[in-house]
Amino acid sequence: AVDLERDKVARGEVAVKLCEELWERKTKEMRTDLEMRKQDIQKYKAELSLCAKREEALRAEHEQEIALSRERCERAESRAYGTQEELVRDLTANRDQALAEVRRLRGDLVSKDEEIALIRAHV
Repeated sequence: AVDLERDKVARGEVAVKLCEELWERKTKEMRTDLEMRKQDIQKYKAELSLCAKREEALRAEHEQEIALSRERCERAESRAYGTQEELVRDLTANRDQALAEVRRLRGDLVSKDEEIALIRAHV
């Protein structure tokens, strides 16, 4: 009976020892896996940070391009308005010259009509 008891205790100790070894192995595997996950997280954080910096740089570049485009449009619009204003000035000046010429010619015509009337009156 003592031998059976010792055998039981020995088997129990072996079972406990096996459980402890299994527990230690599993714990070691989990710690290794946890460490790998921590490394993955650090890698992803670094990638995310890099992407955020790239995104910010692209956003700044985009805003700069928009500002440059607006500036170009404003300059082109200003040139167009300047050209239109110059055209209006030129057309107005030409109209004024044409009206002055018409007035002069009318004056000449009135003068000629008066001369014709005087000549007819003397004839």
